[in-house]
Amino acid sequence: MSQGPAWLNGQFSECASAMRFAEAPIVRSASRKDGLLETCLGSRRSAEVLAGEDAAKRAISDLLGHDAGFHLVREGGAPRVRGPAGKEVAVSITHGKTRAVAVVGLVERIGIDLCELRRAPQVRELAPRFLTRERDLLHSPRLEVACFAAKEAGLKALCLGLLDGGLFDGTCPVEVLSLDPPRIAPAPLQLAFADLPEGVLAVAWSSRS
Repeated sequence: MSQGPAWLNGQFSECASAMRFAEAPIVRSASRKDGLLETCLGSRRSAEVLAGEDAAKRAISDLLGHDAGFHLVREGGAPRVRGPAGKEVAVSITHGKTRAVAVVGLVERIGIDLCELRRAPQVRELAPRFLTRERDLLHSPRLEVACFAAKEAGLKALCLGLLDGGLFDGTCPVEVLSLDPPRIAPAPLQLAFADLPEGVLAVAWSSRS
């Protein structure tokens, strides 16, 4: 189910002046070749990547305008927004089963993650290692995925992935301090949530000094 950018931006009204959110549907087209199921979209880029780039471009245009001179690039696989000299825009992208969501912002750091309710059993398995400090917050499947989304969004804001962010060894530098109200460490990261039909969307960011 798609709520659209206006709905998403409304869910994050506390940071609306500095950020814009957008989404794009993930459209998969499969064909069988040499006995293997392959995804055939564009130049063999995955449907998720294409949808994520589409969402990011929409968010950039919404925040900065179509003719502002900013454009999306990928460096080392990570999305970046390049623009006129001296201007920087943070960007982050996440994917669910049916949609990609992107956020761009005039902030120092930003990270976004969508964790779907269908992943609650996997989150529960990882919790003893990855959510050890958050165990008192995990009272329902929705709270479990919210906590995981917040933690991954925080890692993205710190330019870390799940593996180098301590998924398996308990060394994660991000801690979810509270879900209501949303609070996250380390400072100065801030946290916000939006409830979606399929799960929870979390964004973590730090403002420019």
